[in-house]
Amino acid sequence: MNQTSHNGLVSFIWRIADECLRDVYVRGKYRDVM
Repeated sequence: MNQTSHNGLVSFIWRIADECLRDVYVRGKYRDVM
C-alpha cells in the first residue's frame, strides 16, 4: 500500500468515526475510542 492510498483510507475511517461518534463522545476522546 502506498502512502497516498494509506492516507485516503485513514481519512475515510476518521470521516466515518466523526459522523458516528460526533454526539456520543467528546471530540478529543475519538482517538481513545478508535
